[in-house]
Amino acid sequence: MKPAAYPHPVERVRLVETHISWVLLTGSFAYKIKKPVNLGFLDFSSLEDRRHFCEEEVRINRRTAADLYLGVVPIGQTPHGPRFGAEPPVEFAVRMRQFPHEARLDRCLQGGRLGVENTRQLAQSIAGFHMTLPPRLDSDPDFEVERAVRPARNNFKHLDPQVFGDEAQQRLAVIEAWTLAQASALAPVFEARARSGAVRECHGDLHLENLLMLDGRFVPYDAIEFNPNLRWIDIANDIAFLAMDLLARGRSDLAFTLLGAWLEANGDYDSLEVMRFYLVYRSMVRAVVSAIRAGQAVETTAGSARPGAERYIQIAADLVDTPTPRLILMHGFSGSGKTWLSDRLVPGVPALRVRSDLERKRPQAGTGVKSKTEGVGLGRYRADEIDRTYGRLADHCRTGLQAGFNMIADATFLQKRHRQWFVDLARSLGSQCWLLDCTAPEEVLRDRIRRRAETRDDASDADQAVLEHQLSHYDPVTEAEGMTVVTLQHDSDPDQVLQDILERRNIN
Repeated sequence: MKPAAYPHPVERVRLVETHISWVLLTGSFAYKIKKPVNLGFLDFSSLEDRRHFCEEEVRINRRTAADLYLGVVPIGQTPHGPRFGAEPPVEFAVRMRQFPHEARLDRCLQGGRLGVENTRQLAQSIAGFHMTLPPRLDSDPDFEVERAVRPARNNFKHLDPQVFGDEAQQRLAVIEAWTLAQASALAPVFEARARSGAVRECHGDLHLENLLMLDGRFVPYDAIEFNPNLRWIDIANDIAFLAMDLLARGRSDLAFTLLGAWLEANGDYDSLEVMRFYLVYRSMVRAVVSAIRAGQAVETTAGSARPGAERYIQIAADLVDTPTPRLILMHGFSGSGKTWLSDRLVPGVPALRVRSDLERKRPQAGTGVKSKTEGVGLGRYRADEIDRTYGRLADHCRTGLQAGFNMIADATFLQKRHRQWFVDLARSLGSQCWLLDCTAPEEVLRDRIRRRAETRDDASDADQAVLEHQLSHYDPVTEAEGMTVVTLQHDSDPDQVLQDILERRNIN
């Protein structure tokens, strides 16, 4: 804590403490010293362990925050006391550039600087990071199953139910039983995802306090270095931590915006099979960490508004107790405002969305080949390609609904047979099926398509020829199709539309 201990000018030193580290803030630089603790899931007992994990921390975090992580420095004893950079070392520290705490995303959230639009950008950034990571394809899938479920089981070993009230104890018992049952039921899915390359060297501790907004970009830092099994994980496990953190802070709108944009960026809708398991697991991880911090009497650091253990237990219990989800179909000609409205429904319902404009462009499964857009009846607009796209949308919606998530399918749905696929899907799963019919005069549709072609800022490839074909080839929606239909005008007030859907029409 003495300014003289540093090899550069320091006026004042401030200490930030976590359950596993001391972080010394000097103004220009931060020095992170690992506590000599053994908590079971990490072991910093020996000096050599601490040196090794300091080096690992720098290696891992330079993937996303190379400008912050400067290296590992020794701390040696001198006649004037301990000094950074002195030899022989009696301790080691990670040396970092100090950043303003206002840049941390938990502080951004508190200050109203994290909204829907930049949450979408955050999700795209994380999806891009995940896609750059090489998959782990050389390990035993059975081991990958154990890697997925063992930490979830261990959470309950680290929590003493007796320190909580009766209601929290009851919730813990329910959550543990659900976790054990899901761990067994999902074993084939964990194995399949490991075989498909979903397991990668991720961040491992991706929550709001470990993300920065610096110079207009998002910077993940403080990835897990102390246990590779907690870092080599399913990418769904990684993003689930951040989504859960938003849920715990009362921002389900941003949590679903994040998950939805991450899914739209990488197309990994199969991850929804395991997403709820990982959301619950991450809730319990935070409950354990909160309990450890309380036991160490470590104060909440740097103005964080992190919830306590009982709040995380409540979030996990809410995730376990899932109501029957809804299926919402966006319907209308190109340019009628379907995607514009569904953008607002995702955080408002909340729901996850799958878009035909994105899915038709993804490489065909097993080929890596993208189909081409060549106009009406050609390329992606051939009849068989259209059927394939709707089939993919239905598969993704089935996966999401079975996992307990409200799903939005954003497509034109102009043909009755395509609508019937989704009505039958919802009926087979006991879900309600709603159709939101977006309407606009033909001159408005043509004008929107023309402006969209000029700006090229939309995923849709529909041009004037596609629109004219739609206007002359469609099946009107009828009551006999078995959906709840809500008709929306092109100039409807979006806030009123959302309120009407969520409240008066009782979609929630």
